[in-house]
Amino acid sequence: MLRSILHSILDRYESAFFHFQLEFRKFRHRDPSEWRYYSLKTVLSSLAYDPPTRPLYLILDAMDESEEEGRHSIIQFLCGLCSAKYTCVKVFLASRPVAELTHQIDESHHVIRLQDENKHDIQKFVYDFLPHLRLTGPVRHYAAEYIIANAEGVFVWVHLVKADILRMIATGYNEMQIMDRLKILPKELLEYYQLMLHKLAEEGSDLDIQDGKKMFQFVLFSFRPLKVAELQHILAIPEDRNYHFKHIPQKFKRNQIKEIEKRIMHCGGNFLEITGTPFEVVMRNTLLITTVGNKTVQLIHQTAREFLLRIQPSKLDSRFELGWKEAHRAFVTVSLRYLMLCFTYPESVIQDTFSGIKTWGSNDFQKYVRYINEWPWINYALHNLKAHYDLCSQKGNILKQVHVFIKLSSQNPGSEFLGDWMACQFGQTKSALDFLRSVTSLRHNRNSKNFKFKVLDAAAALQFFQLFESLLPACTQIDAWARSETPLILCVKEGLINASQMLIYRNENLNAKDIAGQTALHHAAKNGYEAIIRLLLERGADKMAKDYHGLIPLELALKTL
Repeated sequence: MLRSILHSILDRYESAFFHFQLEFRKFRHRDPSEWRYYSLKTVLSSLAYDPPTRPLYLILDAMDESEEEGRHSIIQFLCGLCSAKYTCVKVFLASRPVAELTHQIDESHHVIRLQDENKHDIQKFVYDFLPHLRLTGPVRHYAAEYIIANAEGVFVWVHLVKADILRMIATGYNEMQIMDRLKILPKELLEYYQLMLHKLAEEGSDLDIQDGKKMFQFVLFSFRPLKVAELQHILAIPEDRNYHFKHIPQKFKRNQIKEIEKRIMHCGGNFLEITGTPFEVVMRNTLLITTVGNKTVQLIHQTAREFLLRIQPSKLDSRFELGWKEAHRAFVTVSLRYLMLCFTYPESVIQDTFSGIKTWGSNDFQKYVRYINEWPWINYALHNLKAHYDLCSQKGNILKQVHVFIKLSSQNPGSEFLGDWMACQFGQTKSALDFLRSVTSLRHNRNSKNFKFKVLDAAAALQFFQLFESLLPACTQIDAWARSETPLILCVKEGLINASQMLIYRNENLNAKDIAGQTALHHAAKNGYEAIIRLLLERGADKMAKDYHGLIPLELALKTL
């Protein structure tokens, strides 16, 4: 804790380094991160009694979540630090009530109590929801006073109590039973979370617990908030290692939970909540993008996240133990099976059209992209699959699944480019390279390149922004590496008007050069792509940039006439 404070001070005030010098010399042959606690205290004391040119404000959040061992001495030191006679150091500690902190507070310290600051807001919240619960006057009044008195300024606790009362009313409890239940509910959040978890383990069926754990895994360890529609598809994909791939298509639709929001609330046990609206309109660089079904699933609070990550196995909650390695393996397995389901199985909706793929027009490519966009988990799977794989251990079984995907993709003209890209992605690690070379050889024929570039352009034409971002590396990365060209230069050279515009609008490096020193503007001018030329100039592309032959874009255009 003190070490992170000192690093922050040095990052902002280099002139304060002389306060560190004496102690720093003691560690010049060692890692400075190993500084002794005594040395850190010495430096901070020096800052307090011989202050730098400006005041220092030390802000420490969540003091109650620090390790109990040593917390008392740290709080004691910090309180003494800001009590020094001529100090310019002010310390701000944010914490739930802890004994060590309470004992150190005296009249010289200014205390802001959350329960005092937001008591009025909690009162309003309680008096707003209680009338809707059909409780009679005296019981309603007693319940309100009890909740307000025990909330201690914590809205999450009030929210959980409300959910408990609603559940009791829905299952037929009378008013006296509700009041008795209210009195025995835990007043500490962590105890409340433990009660919620035990209730899930005791009352839930094996299927409820299986779905609940999977929801917790994906919500906890995803790299962004998950949409309800994504979680619906995730739950429909089996993770069983012995589950045969050919069984997935037949059972996927039947496995989808129709009332998914009810299922999330039932299996999430008040740990999960659904936020957002069914529709979202986003403006990105003058492009109007409408996303349907934008509700997301998240944990009710950061404290709930920390609780679930620290679950200690017991008879009741061992089935909810959430290991990060197991979770990342689940991400990879589900994502690979999902991509196989979307792109490679004979049962795919668009398989019948693949035989005429060489004659596709723009409408066919747009139909293909609309089909892809209907699968909500594709964006996440394409964008994050490799990152989850890198966090896994024992990757041999996963590489076998990659092998299956690459093999199936190579047999399908509509997904061949994905197989090539996947082999390239997973071949970046030395341990996988030899294996993947034996699986496939990368194909760079013109037909394959034309297909993937036209798919990318169709996604841009339809303004499917998220899908475009996910497809971009899959469609351009291999060629970009092979030819030392940026995605923008590749798209301009291929004459992809829509894709080029999308990349220009997202502030791609407009003046990046290829191996010939030519920018995107050089290639647009050389090929006479007037719309791209105008947009590049509007967005600030350098019209005087010279290639390695000393030619600016205009000169190159005149030379190619």
